[in-house]
Amino acid sequence: MAARKTAGKARSNAGEATGDVVEQKVVALAEQLGWFLGTVRGKADGWLESDAVRTEVTRIRDGAAELMEQVHRATASAQKAAAAGATSARNAAARALP
Repeated sequence: MAARKTAGKARSNAGEATGDVVEQKVVALAEQLGWFLGTVRGKADGWLESDAVRTEVTRIRDGAAELMEQVHRATASAQKAAAAGATSARNAAARALP
């Protein structure tokens, strides 16, 4: 019984760590986007045609796409773990019934 509690706690801590990493990346992306928008606001209209802007927008877009993929993978992993736990609980309950 103690082994199960420990294993569950380890999974919980791993989930928190993953959540912390994702949260840090979301904050970093928001800061990057805020900086970019502030810079654009402060520049002349002609600057909007430059390669630097296109490069920055591409970098932000790619970072956001990567972050969304990580969130998707983390969500899918959590859903699989929850389904496996539910199946184990159903099986244990079925075995406990006379």
